[in-house]
Amino acid sequence: MASQAANSLAAAPPPEPLWRHAAVFLGYLLLALVVTWPLALNLQGAVVQKGAIPVDAGQGVWNLWWARESLLRGWNPYLTEYVYFPQRVNLFYQTLSLPNALLVFPVLWAFGPVAAFNAVGLLSFALGGYLAYRLARGLAGPWAALAGGFVFAFSAFHMQVALGGPMEMTAIHWIPLYALVLMRALRHPSAARWLAAGSALTLATLASAYYGLFLAVFTAAHVLLAALTEPRRREDTRTRSSNVSQPEPARPSPARYSIERWHTLPARLRAFVLWYLRGLALLYAAWAGALLLFSGPLGNLEGSLMGDWRERQVFQAAALLDYLAPNPLHPLWGAQAAAWLAALSPAGVESGAALGYSVYLLAAVALVARWRVAWPWGALALLAFLLSLGPELKLAGAPTGVPLPYALLDLLAPFRNSTRPNYWIGVLMLPLSVLVALGYQTLSDMIERDFGSEGRRLSEPPREMTAGRRAAWTGLHPARVPRVVSAVVAALLLFELWPRPLPLLPLAVDPLYAGLGREAAPGAVLELPPRTNDSRAMLNQLCHGRPLAGGYLARTPDYPPINAASAMRRLWLAEPAQPDIFAHQPAAELATLGVRFVVLNLDAMSGSRAERLRALLAAPGIALAARTHTREMYAVHQEAARPVAVPGEGWHAPEAASGRVWRWMGAAAELRLLARTPSLVRVALDATAYERDRPLVLVLSGAALAEVRVPAAPGRRALRLHLLLPAGEHRLTLASAASPAPDGRRLSLAVSLLAVTGRALPPAAGQRVVAYPPVLAPGPAALCGT
Repeated sequence: MASQAANSLAAAPPPEPLWRHAAVFLGYLLLALVVTWPLALNLQGAVVQKGAIPVDAGQGVWNLWWARESLLRGWNPYLTEYVYFPQRVNLFYQTLSLPNALLVFPVLWAFGPVAAFNAVGLLSFALGGYLAYRLARGLAGPWAALAGGFVFAFSAFHMQVALGGPMEMTAIHWIPLYALVLMRALRHPSAARWLAAGSALTLATLASAYYGLFLAVFTAAHVLLAALTEPRRREDTRTRSSNVSQPEPARPSPARYSIERWHTLPARLRAFVLWYLRGLALLYAAWAGALLLFSGPLGNLEGSLMGDWRERQVFQAAALLDYLAPNPLHPLWGAQAAAWLAALSPAGVESGAALGYSVYLLAAVALVARWRVAWPWGALALLAFLLSLGPELKLAGAPTGVPLPYALLDLLAPFRNSTRPNYWIGVLMLPLSVLVALGYQTLSDMIERDFGSEGRRLSEPPREMTAGRRAAWTGLHPARVPRVVSAVVAALLLFELWPRPLPLLPLAVDPLYAGLGREAAPGAVLELPPRTNDSRAMLNQLCHGRPLAGGYLARTPDYPPINAASAMRRLWLAEPAQPDIFAHQPAAELATLGVRFVVLNLDAMSGSRAERLRALLAAPGIALAARTHTREMYAVHQEAARPVAVPGEGWHAPEAASGRVWRWMGAAAELRLLARTPSLVRVALDATAYERDRPLVLVLSGAALAEVRVPAAPGRRALRLHLLLPAGEHRLTLASAASPAPDGRRLSLAVSLLAVTGRALPPAAGQRVVAYPPVLAPGPAALCGT
C-alpha cells in the first residue's frame, strides 16, 4: 500500500505507471457503459432520464448546443436572446455548465449536443472514479483505492441524479478534481498553488453552482482540519559529543506550515491564522473574483431567488431515514425500497441518500481501526451529512422544527438560492469514498497479517466434503486468502450498489420544426401552449435555430411581454377577449416584438383551448402556413409591424358601464411603447380625475413632456401627443396625485379612449434599428428527423 502522509488531509498519491492510469480510467468507463447499456448504441438519439417527457436532460442538451453556437460565433455564452425572446437572459444563474461543454467540445463539435450530453454522463463515471481513486491512493493501496473510486462514481446518489437528467449535477468529476488541487496546495503551499485551487473551485462552480457553493464551505473545514492535524516533527534525540559544538538547527520554513515549536491547540490555531488562512484568502479571492466576471450585477442574484425557497429547502433535504433505506435502484429489492421511501418521505426516493450498508460498514472499520488517519475525513463526512439534512430536521417526511446548521448558510443569498440541500450528498461521497478505501485497506492488512505467506495455514477441511471440493480447499494457499477476501469485499460493494437498467429516453423532433429554419428571414417562434416546465420547445429549437418566445430554465425569469394585458398574454394564457382601453392587435404586436411563427401543439391542449387560439390568430397579418394532425403553424407577416402600446405598472383592471370602458390608475401608470424602427407615434387618450381636479404630469423615458390639469367627473380632458421615437421600447409615464377610495384602492385618474397609431420612418444615418438574432444552423439529422 501507499505510504500514508503524516497529514491525511494533504496525502499525496504516489506516482504510478501510465498503463495503470489508463487501465483505471478505462475500467471505470467500461463499467459505465455496462450500467447505461444500451446507451452506447444510440449516443445521438437517446439520453438517460426517467419519464416520457424530456425535462432536465433536454435542458442539458440545449445548454451544450448554445455553448457551441455562442463560442463558435464569439458571443458571450452567459447572455442569450434565444430563450424568453426578446429580452436578454443571464444564464449565469441557470444550469449552463460551461466547463462540461469545454470538456467534451470535440464531441460537441463533431457529433452534436446529444452525443456530447451522453459523453458528459459517461465521463462523470470514468473521470469521477479515476480522480477519486487518485485521491484515495494517497492513503491506501491500489485495490482499496479502486473500491473508493467505485463507491464515489457508482453511488446511489450519482445514479439518482443521472436518472433525473440534470447534466450539471451528474458531472460529479469536478469534486475530486478540486480536492486533489486543494490537497496539493496544502502539501506544497505557494501563492501559485492556492490560486490554482481557487481556479479549480471556479471551474467546479461554473460546472455546477450547487457543488461549487458547497465545496466553498467544505474547503474552510478541510483547511482548518488540516491545520489542526499538522504533526510536529520529532526533535533529533541523538547523543552529541560534549566537545563538539553543534550548529544551531535551522528554523522551519513558514512556507511548509511547520509548527514544530507549537505543541498546544491554541498554538495550532495561531498557525492556521498565520499561514493557512493566508492561503485560504488567496483561494477565495481567486474564486470570487473570477465569478464576478461572469455573474453581472450582483442585484441579479436577489432577483433569481425563488419566492418559496425555504419550503423547497425543507422538502428537498434528506431525511434521517433516507440514509437507512436499501438502494431503491437495485434490481432485486429496489422496487420495495422505493415504495418504502415514498411512504415515509416524499423526497426520499430521489434524494440519493441510500448509500449502502457495505459502504457504512467499511467507513466504520476505518474510523475504528485507523482513527488517527481517518477521523479528519470522518469529520468532513459528518459536516456534509448534517448539511444535507437542510435547515430543519426531518426524521422521515415531516419536518420536526429542530433547526440544523444549513439554516446558518441561509444568511447568505447564494445559499438561499440553493434549494436542494440533498445535493450535499455529492460532496459527502468524497470523504466517504476515502473512508471506504481506508476500511478496505484495513481489512486487507488484517487478513494479510493473519494469512500471509509467513502466517498460519488453514485448518483441515471437513471430512464430509467431496473429493473435488476437498482438493480445492487444500490447494488454497494462505498467501491467496487476502486476495480472496478482497475480492469478496469488492463483490459485496458491487452487488449492493449495482443498479437496475437505467431507462433511456429517445429524443426526436417533428420535422415540421426543421422547416422553420429554412427561411432565412430572422424572427422568433412562439410555441403554444407555453411549456415552461419541460424542454421540448428547446429541443425543437435545435432543429429550427430561431429564438424562442418562452422556453424552459431551471429558474424561470420574469417575462415582461406577458406581465400585463397584451396580445402576447392572451395567446400565452389563451384568454378570451374582453373590453379594454388597450387595443390588442396580434399581428402588429407579434411582428413588432419579432415573432415570426406561432405553432399550436394540438396534442398538448384541449379542443376548446385550440379553438380560442385559432380565433385569436384569425387576424389580418397572420396566416396558416402548415398543418399536421398534431401541429398548426402560423406565419406572422413582418410588414404588419407598427408601434404598439401595452400597459406597464400602475393600472387597475378595466371597467365598463353604459358602453364606456376605462381603467383607473394609481399615483403613476406606465404605457410601454414598442417600435421596431424609428417611428412617428400619435398617442390619444381621454382622462377624468377622481373626486376633484388633479394635475397630470407626462414623462417619456425619464424626460418630462408636459403638465396639464384634468377635471373631475363629469368633466374630461382629451390629450393628443405626437412623439418621434427611436427604435426599441419606451416608457410613457402618467403621474398624478392619488387618493384612497372606499374599496381600498388608491385612485387618481380614469383613462379611456386610448389609441396609439404611428408609422415607420426611414432610419437616418447612425439611427438604431432593432436587429433580431440570426437563424442558427439546424441540429443533427438523428434528432431533427431530416
